[in-house]
Amino acid sequence: MAFPSFCLSVVGADLSYMVANLFVVHAVPDRLQSTAGGVFNTVSNLGGVLGLGASAAIVESILDKGPRLGEDHDHFQVRAWQGAYWFGTAATALGMGLTLFVHIGKQEGGKKGGVDVEQNVEEVVEAAEATHRPPLADKIEGEL
Repeated sequence: MAFPSFCLSVVGADLSYMVANLFVVHAVPDRLQSTAGGVFNTVSNLGGVLGLGASAAIVESILDKGPRLGEDHDHFQVRAWQGAYWFGTAATALGMGLTLFVHIGKQEGGKKGGVDVEQNVEEVVEAAEATHRPPLADKIEGEL
């Protein structure tokens, strides 16, 4: 029974990664798609690192406690890895539960979610450029 579950977990992860990446990349203007893909990959890898770190900590904490009275070494090793497996199962269940509260709008041509993204991005860039002037820029311009 373990082999089919591991096969399905890999297929599920690959499919969800591909669909989520396509959605993220197509939810932003064309000139920001590479940035969106990079942020998505960074967040995905960071999540994987944190999950692996937590799983390793669980395994190590079980191994540090030692085997139960009368427990053979092989069963003890399996029990340690089962702790990590159950952590992964709980994290997956939590993620699936959180998806019930997420609302994702439709993607519509030039307007994403009913908002003209290109115009909003340009307004944000202009506002950022106006507010992030170097402190001496006005003084230097006045002297020239």
